[in-house]
Order: sequence, then C-alpha cells, then structure tokens
Amino acid sequence: GSRPAWARLAGARAPDAAVLWLGAADLAGLETIAADGPPLYLSSSLAGPCEQALPRPLWARGRCVQQSALPDAAARRQPVEAWLRAKGVDVAVDALVLDTHFAIRTFGETLSHVVQNFSQPYLIEKLEHRIEASVTPSSRPRLALGAGQRFASKGAYIVRPADGAGVEAETSWIVP
Repeated sequence: GSRPAWARLAGARAPDAAVLWLGAADLAGLETIAADGPPLYLSSSLAGPCEQALPRPLWARGRCVQQSALPDAAARRQPVEAWLRAKGVDVAVDALVLDTHFAIRTFGETLSHVVQNFSQPYLIEKLEHRIEASVTPSSRPRLALGAGQRFASKGAYIVRPADGAGVEAETSWIVP
C-alpha cells in the first residue's frame, strides 16, 4: 500500500470497478488516487469501518461490503447494554461483545433443552433451530444455519460513508 503503487494503479487502464480486498495498513496512501473514477469496493471486516477506511476525498466513489447490521440497528444493542449494566459490567457494547453475548446465551438456552436427551447431532439440530428463531441480538442482521452449513451469516450490505457520520446502505441485504 505505498503511494507509488497507488499512483501506478491509478494510471492503469480504467476498470469498471476496483475491488481492494485489503487491510487498513495495506490501504495507506489510498488518498493519492483521483477522487473521480470507477467505484472502489473495500471490505469493512478487513479495512475497518467504511468512513474510516476511505479517505474523505474518495467517499463519493467508495463503497464497502459490510456483514454487520446497519447503524440504524443500534437499538439491537440496548437490551445487551441494559443486561450488562444490571450485572455491574461496564463495557462498551461493540460487535464482539454483542456476538459473544449471542453465542453464549443461544448455546446456553439450547443446552438447557437437550440436557435430558443429549447427543451431538440433537444439540446441533436444536442449535440450528434456536439461531433462526432467536430474538437475542447479534451484530449480524440475519442468522441461519442448516445441515452442513457452519456459517451463520451469509450475506452483506454494500454501504457508503454518510455525510454526517457512519454509513448508508447502497443495497438491501445481499446473499450470493
């Protein structure tokens, strides 16, 4: 992610889009490319929050693939924040805390239902069902598991930096 490398890339034949599946450190010098041009796509999970990963001059052409819930879903955190406060835990509720709470609570609830008839296949079947029916918040907007599928979140939003703060959705939830 050096400035000369970005300059060479910017001088190459103009593509329809540029997909930069890089971490934040590899994006250093990205601000040296022109503000106009084809759309730039980044991964929020690799590069960090879209509004921070993209230099402000590139906001008009920059987009990020984001697997976590949109900012307007901040209300999802409120029950977890209230529960943590009630337990005397003073921690900022971010995606890691939300997902940890979801995993522990969902697994605990599932385990309590299978304890009398415990077997691994039955536990997994019940866990798959509980994840799909869960009202426990997580950072992922749509979770589902099925036979042979061990990735609970299979989609993403395409987002762009918002003028105020955070991001705005360019698309609805996309599942490839």
